[in-house]
Amino acid sequence: MALVIRDAWSGQPTHAIWVRHAHVLKPLFHSDLKQALLHSTFRRVILRNKLGIKLDGRTFSSLIRELDPRFTGYVKYDSFARHLQKDYKLAKALELRFVSAEQAGKP
Repeated sequence: MALVIRDAWSGQPTHAIWVRHAHVLKPLFHSDLKQALLHSTFRRVILRNKLGIKLDGRTFSSLIRELDPRFTGYVKYDSFARHLQKDYKLAKALELRFVSAEQAGKP
């Protein structure tokens, strides 16, 4: 699975971050009463702490628009897993380079 990173201004895909063991994250999404995570918790716990992915505000906002189109305030694991699978197929089709989260954080 992968997370496609897009240019903040043009929206064009630039590279893909390889996400290993996404299934391990599922129990973390069941920590809230709605079996989903608040946007800020999703950013801090899942993206930063568990996956090591740091996104700027504009990129994170566009990701949230895709994961939570109704803007309920919550991100569910199923929508995140579907998004990773869709991004993996997109990255393969566009032949984007895959990098690890550690490499993505470096300039």
